[in-house]
Amino acid sequence: MAAPVLFLESASGHEEPLCSEDAIKTVNLLIQTLRRVRRLNAKISLNSKVALTGCEVAPGQTLQMLLAGPQHHETWLFLKEFHTKSPFSEGFEKWLSKAELFEAKTICGQPSEALAWAILLETGTISFHTHSGWLQPWVSVDCLSLDEDGEEYHQQKEIPNASVPSHVDEHQEWLKTLGFEKLPSAKQFWMDRESQFAGLRFLACVKNQINDLATSGAPYKQALKTLEVLNQDSLDWDGQGIPVFSIKEADGEHDQRRQSSNFYDDLTDTEQEFGRHIYFTGGIPGRIHFRLSPSEKKFVVAYVGFKL
Repeated sequence: MAAPVLFLESASGHEEPLCSEDAIKTVNLLIQTLRRVRRLNAKISLNSKVALTGCEVAPGQTLQMLLAGPQHHETWLFLKEFHTKSPFSEGFEKWLSKAELFEAKTICGQPSEALAWAILLETGTISFHTHSGWLQPWVSVDCLSLDEDGEEYHQQKEIPNASVPSHVDEHQEWLKTLGFEKLPSAKQFWMDRESQFAGLRFLACVKNQINDLATSGAPYKQALKTLEVLNQDSLDWDGQGIPVFSIKEADGEHDQRRQSSNFYDDLTDTEQEFGRHIYFTGGIPGRIHFRLSPSEKKFVVAYVGFKL
């Protein structure tokens, strides 16, 4: 991930109003948790659906109200440094509409956009230490997803969460390395494609597709991981029959999208259909379109990106 981020579920506050003393205790626990995260990994930022000032610890009790006064100036400086502009507030529904993941809920039935983002970007959440859904270092999530035909199906996932400092300690090895995974640049990928992906041949148009993905963070990471799996499947294939695929694969496109999966192959000097496609690993709504080339004993890749 280019910029590691944890997602604060702003709706994880108490369901009933608190006395001022208890409300402040809840806030202090959140601040202690965030400081523990920051000490482990200074690259991590915090995002939330609403501005931090408007996050409610309990109904009608916002962080701005509870951290009012000059004595909290240092705390606000810390939060401002930690908190970045949220992707929730700009285009969440549009982005999510491209994904297979439709909705994420806690075991208590609470819908959570923070959990949805954490699943899609393979990261975790921060929450207030309140009701049962957010008291543990792992949040049990019911994921409602849509398949290729628009049919709904459910999956259960466990997402790392921190609502108290001890949760941070449990996740410390993961948090320390979050964001430090080195990914090749798009230019390096293209230069090394033949040596790194000996089982694949890429059409020239893939170069620009990789350039576009390289700035996307998690989708680029998932694209590379999926290409690695596809490359190994190709290397295990002898050019005879249908290969065995390690991850979800579809043969052909629906009639209405078939035309969009036609690409010009400069090696054969013909336009061919690349309807066979494989899905990005993880929840990222990505596709790799390719065709089998028995004569080369390779897979020919024509498209790497979001759903056509």
